[in-house]
Amino acid sequence: MSRISYIDRATGKEIAENPPGEGVLKFLYGNNPLGKASLHILMKRKLVSSLGGWYLNTNALLKE
Repeated sequence: MSRISYIDRATGKEIAENPPGEGVLKFLYGNNPLGKASLHILMKRKLVSSLGGWYLNTNALLKE
């Protein structure tokens, strides 16, 4: 995966950005066969997507 960087307008310097969850993304989408298998087995299923959507719509998150 390539490095994410941006140029700070105030200083003009190039700054590297470390996105949250970068390690998980590299595991799932990188060259690791175990990561690719877990992506296809667990993450690309309707049940997992439905549970994630249900969780995000619960009242516990809406109250925050």
